[in-house]
Amino acid sequence: NVRSLHLHVADVASDYNVKAADINIFVETALCSNDNNELYQIPGFRLFRNDFIPDGARTPYGTAAYVKDNIQLILEPSRCNYNHVEMTLLKAATKWSTRKEALEKLEKLTSNPKIEGGQFGELMAVLKKAITKDSNVIVVALAGKCVTGLATGLRTKFAPYATSIVSAILEKFKEKKQNVVTSLREAIDAVYQTTNIAAIQEDVIASISSKNPSVREETIQFLTRVCCKSKPADLPRQVLKPICASLSKCMDDTSAPVRDAAAEALGTLLKLLGERAMGPFVDQLDKIKMDKVKEFAEKAEITAAPGRAGASVAGASQPAKKPETKSAPPKSAAPKSTGSTTSKTSSTEPKKKAPGKPKPSSSDTTKTKPSGKKGGAKKSAKTDGPASFKDDEVMKEAEMTAEEVDAKAEELLPAKIREQLTSTNWKERLAGTEALAQFVNELDPKTMPSQVLIRTMAKKPGWKENNFQVLKNKFSLCAVIATLAASFSKRSAFYAISGLVDKVGDIKLKEQCKETLMVFAENLTLNYVSLK
Repeated sequence: NVRSLHLHVADVASDYNVKAADINIFVETALCSNDNNELYQIPGFRLFRNDFIPDGARTPYGTAAYVKDNIQLILEPSRCNYNHVEMTLLKAATKWSTRKEALEKLEKLTSNPKIEGGQFGELMAVLKKAITKDSNVIVVALAGKCVTGLATGLRTKFAPYATSIVSAILEKFKEKKQNVVTSLREAIDAVYQTTNIAAIQEDVIASISSKNPSVREETIQFLTRVCCKSKPADLPRQVLKPICASLSKCMDDTSAPVRDAAAEALGTLLKLLGERAMGPFVDQLDKIKMDKVKEFAEKAEITAAPGRAGASVAGASQPAKKPETKSAPPKSAAPKSTGSTTSKTSSTEPKKKAPGKPKPSSSDTTKTKPSGKKGGAKKSAKTDGPASFKDDEVMKEAEMTAEEVDAKAEELLPAKIREQLTSTNWKERLAGTEALAQFVNELDPKTMPSQVLIRTMAKKPGWKENNFQVLKNKFSLCAVIATLAASFSKRSAFYAISGLVDKVGDIKLKEQCKETLMVFAENLTLNYVSLK
């Protein structure tokens, strides 16, 4: 018991008993959550804290655990208070049986349906090493089960570790032992529930191109399972394009199981998205291959709830019928239909109504015809494109002040995400962009505030970000917002285009910049994007 550790840390660090111990745990430390860890470091030890104290308060609570560097953690302390600490540790074991016993204990600990958040980075590093490096198949299978337990228990809190473990699991599918394959399938499925396809697409595409046919087959089968549980909004164009290109190549694979898996994945995507959306990605397939894809499309079972886009289409079909029964009021009905119908209905309705406007002035037919054509062309151009909710009012989105953006962001986004995005640590910023991507995918497209989201990402360090991974995630998320958000407009795009143009020459970012600019052009106009 060390009351007020901030006053006695020098005495603790010089104590020979502390130096000799593998683990030192102090309670009633009276540390504040805003105290910097560097002030309390002891050479040769790692510090783990649980304070439970508001910033600025110095009450006799909190726990500090010092663990020697040569101790390998299996489970870091995630829930402790002033008189109770639980920690499971494992020194580097040379015998596989010792590693097996430790992982069996860990599996029991991670079997809880809900695990409190904590620092699991080092634990995940241990499990990743077991999956990728361990030669014993029993140890590998147990490590996979532990990953499943952690991902299931932590849920969205597992997201920061998802991207680092996905590649290890996919690569290990080269193992032929069925118990290992089954364990890894369960692990990758559980991990995906904590992230999204955009965050892991590079690892997925790399594994689809693996030299090992088993890795290719299992990766494609994983992708098929993902598609079966997805909504159309979960698969934006910039993600779909490279994945479909890789799957199409696998239709010519030398391995028959890989060819079948690719056909099934494309068939599932075809059923999920429809022929119109998938057409550009599969039109290069010959008739025999396309027939096989369609055969799998008929068999595919999509288990996800109906997408939000589908709900908007169903709701829009009702107001579109009103102008057909009444010939007199097409003018008043026109704004209602363009604001609520999909691109298909809105593009056809104005063409009927526009020629109807000049009927009262029948004396001058030469003037009324051009005006009708212009009106029809103008409206169809505005409603043409992926975002079906956009109309004149949305395109003229109001400029928000910086204070309004901050206030809206504070209402909308969790505090942790906002803190991570502006952190001085690039790993924190990377985790913040991944968490934000997950958060955005769960928003309703009709109410998604695109200007707030893009301007929040543009805040310092914004587009001047030094880490290419963080910036790539931001640019990718801009494309997702442009695709999903009904409110996305030229105003929203304005705050991202300068950053995209600045980085389009960067070899690590140019492809993502091009993709995002293309999505902007598709949702707005090529002329607007090119002029900017």
